[in-house]
Amino acid sequence: MNNPDTSSRERERTEDRDSEVGRIEVVTTGMIPPGLPKVIGPGTEGVIREGGVVDLYDIDTQNLRLSDNDTIEPGTEVRVSMWGRQVYCQPKNEYERQQERNQRRQELERKAVARYKHWKRRRAEEFFEQYDIPFEWDVAIKGRRSGLGRGSWGDGRAADTVNHLFVCESFSEGRIERSAESYLCTPGIPEFRFTEERHLDGDEEEYRPKVTCKTCLERMERWKKDRGDTGKVAESEVAADE
Repeated sequence: MNNPDTSSRERERTEDRDSEVGRIEVVTTGMIPPGLPKVIGPGTEGVIREGGVVDLYDIDTQNLRLSDNDTIEPGTEVRVSMWGRQVYCQPKNEYERQQERNQRRQELERKAVARYKHWKRRRAEEFFEQYDIPFEWDVAIKGRRSGLGRGSWGDGRAADTVNHLFVCESFSEGRIERSAESYLCTPGIPEFRFTEERHLDGDEEEYRPKVTCKTCLERMERWKKDRGDTGKVAESEVAADE
């Protein structure tokens, strides 16, 4: 059941938006005083006088008028700003309501993004809890030259970059053997090593993201805690090493 107070506030906000004048174009009628663009550029305030004259508080000019004199009543305080190369004004109370709506929307968006990032972190932590990996490890990507050149972000990434299980200490188990500072999916130490891949959660705290490399995931199956007593390794886990 809807809260009556909340519904009432929503109706009031809708009515406010429906009755708003919006941005009205401002035209010049004579010489523009020096410094006017600098004053208007970041936004300034004034009041509407008779005949649609826009009287600014921060600079002395009577050469600005509404393109339609009847859109805003004399005595109304306005916010004056530039949009591209054109000057517009808007009733100050409307502008402030819009700012409040924008701030509420941005806050809702920020909270939604933070929730999503927290969810991603929980998923990553649950992912690693499935495994009992018998060596020191981390998560890393394989750097690409294309991700280091001009026009790139300089982080070594490409469109198809995935997260790998990075082997921090040498180990040997069955037919798979890796040296320190290598990737689980392929033997040998690559030319471009990007260790300690980290993502940020909703509190901007770092965490290790999930492994997404298919070959790494296949080889990690041997260390899954719920594999039972089969002790068998899939053929695909050792094929690349033969």
